[in-house]
Amino acid sequence: MASLYPFSQKTADRLAAAPQAGSTHKWLAQVASGVSHALTPAKCGEFLRRCCDVHVAHRRVPDREIEAAVEFAYGEHPAAGTVNYGRQAIEWPEANAEVIGRVLGTVEPVFDGENSTGLRPADVIPLLFRPGELVCTGAESERAVVRPVEAAVVDADTLQFICLNPMRGSMAMNHSGRPSVRCQNNVMLRRYLVAEFDDASLGKRGQAQLATALAETAPLVMAVDSGGKSVHAWFYVEGMERRDQARFFAVGSSPTNAVLNLARDIPGVTVTGTVPDVKPYLEQATVFVAPVRLGEGIKGKILEALASGLPVVATRRSLRGLELTPGRDVLAADSPALFAAQVLRLLDSASLRRELGARGVELARRRYDWSQLAPRLGAVYDEVLARSPQEKADVV
Repeated sequence: MASLYPFSQKTADRLAAAPQAGSTHKWLAQVASGVSHALTPAKCGEFLRRCCDVHVAHRRVPDREIEAAVEFAYGEHPAAGTVNYGRQAIEWPEANAEVIGRVLGTVEPVFDGENSTGLRPADVIPLLFRPGELVCTGAESERAVVRPVEAAVVDADTLQFICLNPMRGSMAMNHSGRPSVRCQNNVMLRRYLVAEFDDASLGKRGQAQLATALAETAPLVMAVDSGGKSVHAWFYVEGMERRDQARFFAVGSSPTNAVLNLARDIPGVTVTGTVPDVKPYLEQATVFVAPVRLGEGIKGKILEALASGLPVVATRRSLRGLELTPGRDVLAADSPALFAAQVLRLLDSASLRRELGARGVELARRRYDWSQLAPRLGAVYDEVLARSPQEKADVV
C-alpha cells in the first residue's frame, strides 16, 4: 500500500535518512523547502526541531541553523529598520579544483595537520584577544555568554564554542529584532577570518597545505582540529582592506624599471617578466585588467582573457577596434580612482564575475574564434588576388 505525504517523494526520502556529518546545513534547507507549501514558517521550524532532536545523532543542531533554513525556504527577510553595522552578504566563489590540485601537488605545509601541539584553549585565548576585551564562549553556541577575556580563560578548557572576534557588549538585537549574545550586531570589526576545509577526502595534511597557500594572502595565526574530519585555519585580517588582500601580477616581457619597482615597493605585486605560457596565470586570476593609456597593442591579450572566462576591466583606449560594449561585455574606466573601483566591484561580486566571464567566452567564440575569422580573412585575400596589377599596387 502506497504512503501519501503532503510533499514530494524526494523530500520523504530525505526525511527517511538522517544527515551525515558535514551535510546537515544542506539537508535542513532541502527539507524546509520541500515542506514549505504544506506548513507555515513557524510549524516548519517546530517540525525541523523535532526531526533534528530525534534523528540527528552526530551533534545537537542549534536553533539558529533551523531558523536559517526556514528563512531560506520561505524567503523571509529582516524587518525594515533593523540595525546592521554596514555588513553585506558575501558571495563566496566556488572551489577551483585545478588550483586545489596544484597546491596539493606542490605546497609544503607549515604545520603538522596530524599531531597535536598540546596547547589548550586557556593557553591561546590570551594570545588572540587583548586585555579587557569581551569574548563570547560557551559549552555550545546556544548557551554562549560574553565575558572579559580574563574571565573567559578560567573555564576555557571545558568549552566548545568561541566567537572568533571581540564583542561590543553583553548582547544586541539580531537581524530578526530579538536580543542575542552572538549576533553580528554584537561583534566588533573582524580581526580573524576562519577557513574550514570541510572535505574528508583532503585529509589533514591536504588541509594544512591549503591553509599554507592561503597564508600568502593573510597571516596564518592558528590551526585547530575540529575533532572530526576538518581543520579550522585562523587568519589575521584586522585592518586589512580589500585592496590589501588582492594580489597583482604583471605578466609579460620587457617590463620597464617603473613596473619592476612596483614589485619592490608594493606588497602583493609580482612582476614576472617573460613567461613560457600565460595560461597558468589566467587560470589562477580573478580579474584581468588592461589599464592602457598609450598605444594600441593589447587587444589580443583582452581577447585571450575573454576566451579564458575572465571578467575584464579596461580603459576605453584599449577597447578601440573591439566589438565590446562597456558595462555589458566588460567594465571600462579611464581615471585611476574609477578603474580601482571597477576592480573592487568585481572582487566583491562573484555573480557579476560569472556573468561577465560567461559572456566573454561566448563573445570570443562567436566573433573572434579562428573558425569565424579565417573565412573573412580568406575572402579579403581572394578579393585582392582577383584585382588587376594596378589595383593590387594601389592596395599595397
